[in-house]
Amino acid sequence: MMSALFGYMNLLIIIKWLTNFAGNEHNAPSIINTMINIPLKSGTILGQPFIGDAGTNQKVSLLLLGVSLICIPLMLLFKPFLIKSDHAHSSVDEQDEREEIDELKNELKNKLQSTQEENQLEKPIKKYENI
Repeated sequence: MMSALFGYMNLLIIIKWLTNFAGNEHNAPSIINTMINIPLKSGTILGQPFIGDAGTNQKVSLLLLGVSLICIPLMLLFKPFLIKSDHAHSSVDEQDEREEIDELKNELKNKLQSTQEENQLEKPIKKYENI
């Protein structure tokens, strides 16, 4: 929803490109000033309005500003809790993976020990076979 203001700015750019201000260039609205005026001057547009009349533009600007202002606390309050819960779930998964790795290590150690024991038993047998 925060991107609503940027989408609105893109819409204003397209509208300004498609509008013919020939002979009325001094009255063409400024996109930069319009975006700055949304939070500072309640969406007041200097010059010719982009969409319909000045009241419509101001209402759209204030609506988008309100949506953006509502999204800021939502991001600041709920996002850390979501990250914490994801981290808690991932640490449980990591612990399970560590346990599996430890089990595999133990199995490999046991196999290695058993093969070493077999090799040690075979050495004396081979020694006596050569006699």
